[in-house]
Amino acid sequence: MKTISFHLFLLLNNSCLECFCYTHQKIIPRVYKKLTSTLLMSNVSNANRVAKKTIAENSSKSHHFHCYLLRSCDPKHPYKTYIGFTVNPYIRLRQHNGILKSGGARRTKRSGRPWEFVAIVHGFPDKTTALQFEWAFQHPGRSLAVRDALGDQEAAKLGRKRGVPGKLALLKAMVNECENFLPFSLTVYFLNKSKENEFLATKYSKEHDGSCHRPTICVDSLEEMPFWVKPSRRKGGSKGTSKSVASPTTQLAADQSRCSLCQFPAAEEETPIFCSGCSKMYHEFCLGELLSGKVIKNAATEW
Repeated sequence: MKTISFHLFLLLNNSCLECFCYTHQKIIPRVYKKLTSTLLMSNVSNANRVAKKTIAENSSKSHHFHCYLLRSCDPKHPYKTYIGFTVNPYIRLRQHNGILKSGGARRTKRSGRPWEFVAIVHGFPDKTTALQFEWAFQHPGRSLAVRDALGDQEAAKLGRKRGVPGKLALLKAMVNECENFLPFSLTVYFLNKSKENEFLATKYSKEHDGSCHRPTICVDSLEEMPFWVKPSRRKGGSKGTSKSVASPTTQLAADQSRCSLCQFPAAEEETPIFCSGCSKMYHEFCLGELLSGKVIKNAATEW
């Protein structure tokens, strides 16, 4: 039986390799032995291509990228602020405050705890853009984006301002004037109404009339933000380790949404192949590589 004929036969019968081979092992013992032995091997070097593409697409679609401004609640450090980047504001704030032992910036560990959010900028299309905004926010006097928009002297002047008022003035100037970030639909979130009013009233230059060209939203807690990702329930393990608690239904749905060979989900434009017997999912590319006799390597173990 030719490989291409067997491939088409599987597609027409809507069956996966395990189910098909188990059903027909008495009819085609050589094919059964070859394919099942291939499945038991440590699973398609070429599947990395599919996996990397899927990860790149899913990471930009399933994550939100934010740049945030923190202020210290310690009375000893009234002017201390911190600017950072995150994909999960809830977890990041807990890291800065030492609630989570891993993570957190060194600057926020030495002094200033506890910290609280002043503003969170949401709407960046990818991680690179958010990191560029973060760097320009931290170094306005060195950032070409800020200097081109405001001028060298004005950028350096804003960079020297301390405390929350100075940082809010710089933030307003960046979301209003920096051409690098004008194409993006940025929204500035606040967790304190007084900070939102201060942001709207501040002027970053003599020529500025105080207007803000970006929408601002004030919420009472992080849970009210549209990008909020509820932290998974944890069950404590030995030596301080923790494990996620997932229901059997959730686990089954997660297993069926991933390729049984490379362990990565299908891209949106891709049409995966499902087995009618066991509901397993396969990338057409991975299945073709397997049927052509190539060893499939589990791409998920390489990330």
